[in-house]
Amino acid sequence: MHAVDARDIKAFVDRGGSLLSTFETGLYDEKGAERENFALSGLFRMRKQKARVGYGYAFPNGKLNAGPTFMQRIEQAEHPILAAFKDTNVIQGGSWRVPISAEGAPLLTLIPQYPTYPVEAVFPKVDRTETPMMVARELGGARIVHLAGGNEAGYWRSSAADLGDLFVNSVKWLLADRRPIIAEGQGLLELYGWKTEPGYALHLVNHTNPNFRGGAFRQNHMVGPQKVRMFLEDGRPVRKASLLWANESLPIRQSGKAV
Repeated sequence: MHAVDARDIKAFVDRGGSLLSTFETGLYDEKGAERENFALSGLFRMRKQKARVGYGYAFPNGKLNAGPTFMQRIEQAEHPILAAFKDTNVIQGGSWRVPISAEGAPLLTLIPQYPTYPVEAVFPKVDRTETPMMVARELGGARIVHLAGGNEAGYWRSSAADLGDLFVNSVKWLLADRRPIIAEGQGLLELYGWKTEPGYALHLVNHTNPNFRGGAFRQNHMVGPQKVRMFLEDGRPVRKASLLWANESLPIRQSGKAV
């Protein structure tokens, strides 16, 4: 991240824009050299304590190594990002993290890595620390979140629901649930929505197939009905909707800006 980019991002937040960063965001300059601290350290009111630590899917010893994972303790269960994790105070972590310190009481703290095998050794040697794993702040009309672990990569490798839910809950909180498009139905779909000259277009891309991250699709699976809500910039009435591929009309309802 270039210093100019960091200033632009801070200006965006100052204007009320919300921001999500994770793991090593802003720790390297435009030439790839590691910084002493995060480029957005002042904005998040946090500091790097040392370089990334962990194991797994890297080559510290010349070998591909899945390694042990860390866990995360919920310290403020009432926070909207964490409220969905009911009846537990411990959630999944990942294999890599950047140790940080941060102002204020932590929302999530670190439970250090411990062996994943043999089974008789699979338990944490330390079950509570003061090391923060998440920063979430409201700055005027803006909201900012930093996740200290490599959550996205961990979720991609393991499909651990905790990691995916933590990331999605963070995005929902940042947007204050003001999502322009919501689709409800079965399957894994990617959504693209945009404004066109005659109206609006919505593209639903079906990614539903076994082991969808494991290479090329071998078989595409039908997903069935989808209930879609779009929130328009204005309350201009939408007169009709149609399926472009099937060339069929769609039933719609509109209430203000919601279609």
